[in-house]
Amino acid sequence: MADSAVSFLVEKLAILVEKEVKQLKGVRREIEFIKDEFEHMKAFLERAESSQEDDPQLKIWVKQVREVAYDTEDVLDEFMLNLAKDHGHGFMGYFRKIKSSIQNLKARHCISSDIADIKSRVNNIAERRRRYNFTGQSAISSTGGTSQHVLREDGFLGEEGELVGIDEPVENLIKWLLDEESGLEVVSILGMGGLGKTTLAGRVYNDQRVKTFFQSHVWIKVSQSYKIEDILRDMIVQLHREFRQTIPQGIEIMRSTSLKQIVKDILQQKRYVIILDDVWGKDALEGIKNAMPNSCLSSRIIITTRITDIATASSNQSKVYELMPLSPKGSRSLLGKKAFFGNPCPSHLEEVSEWILKKCEGLPLAIVAIGGLLFGKDVQEWEMISCNLAAELESNDVMQNFRKILSLSYNDLHYNLKKCFMYSGVF
Repeated sequence: MADSAVSFLVEKLAILVEKEVKQLKGVRREIEFIKDEFEHMKAFLERAESSQEDDPQLKIWVKQVREVAYDTEDVLDEFMLNLAKDHGHGFMGYFRKIKSSIQNLKARHCISSDIADIKSRVNNIAERRRRYNFTGQSAISSTGGTSQHVLREDGFLGEEGELVGIDEPVENLIKWLLDEESGLEVVSILGMGGLGKTTLAGRVYNDQRVKTFFQSHVWIKVSQSYKIEDILRDMIVQLHREFRQTIPQGIEIMRSTSLKQIVKDILQQKRYVIILDDVWGKDALEGIKNAMPNSCLSSRIIITTRITDIATASSNQSKVYELMPLSPKGSRSLLGKKAFFGNPCPSHLEEVSEWILKKCEGLPLAIVAIGGLLFGKDVQEWEMISCNLAAELESNDVMQNFRKILSLSYNDLHYNLKKCFMYSGVF
């Protein structure tokens, strides 16, 4: 985390400027300049942390900031070491002090040169941020733009024949959708990444009872990076295609007010179901909900989210379905479907498969990804992968999707909580 390195360095520079005034001599002004620049970088990094995964240029810039922060710290450590040398007392101490002063002239010259080089690098990094227009606004995850977060959270974990333990939640959710409540209601599917929220919503959405009961059906991927105008345009296109109508001309340049009016006109006298998949912010949900007509036709909005506050604030408490990890039995069944063509686990793999499932902790996405990775491998390969799951997560293409999906939750954390998470990982 670059902002941690920069925060530590800023504190170190502040102490140096405050306490070592006389010893700094010719480099004081350069050190103050470097401190000021790093303070600005720190403020920017706090906001940019969650966006660098979506912006390759920003990611490179953050890496360069981290590297120059570490190099600056090394130069300062060397500088402080020279200042702290104890030359002793008496004649020998005086002699060593003279000798050290001569040596320090060279050392000071080298350190001054290093600090000048650091100043130049800091200057270039600051200029590069301005050149490529890295702004605070671009670093806020909910301001829009394209993003890797358009990646569907669970990617529909598998074909229907591969799903495990989903029948009961499907029936519960359909019952909520088809009840007698006449107004517009929100139903929430809550759970951490990889539990199968998108898969569950998809099964409900495609159920024939739901298709028959509702006249209009829309599936919208919201995600962390969204623009309300893009979502409304997508909604308009889906609704017109459903009824085989011509898509209105000029919607690509319309503003949200006009787009909302078109949506309301289409849905005003219809019973509709809208799936809002992967909702990360209340503003996104409210913006979309405000575009929906609230008639007395028993229309429904289903949201999938990882965030408890969004699920509970948006829905009646009795209509929040919280997905839980699979049971040990369900986990074994899913692994068997992915790794053994649906057959029971061979006896010579039972011990290592139990160890792997213990690490998966009932997370369907993890079991599906690892089951696909282990398919057709012998017991030695199973044991090797079980001991090196972290390395496989980074290097194996089969596991990349899994890593990206789980990293969304980490990227969404406040930068201070990211530090807490990393420290917790140490233990």
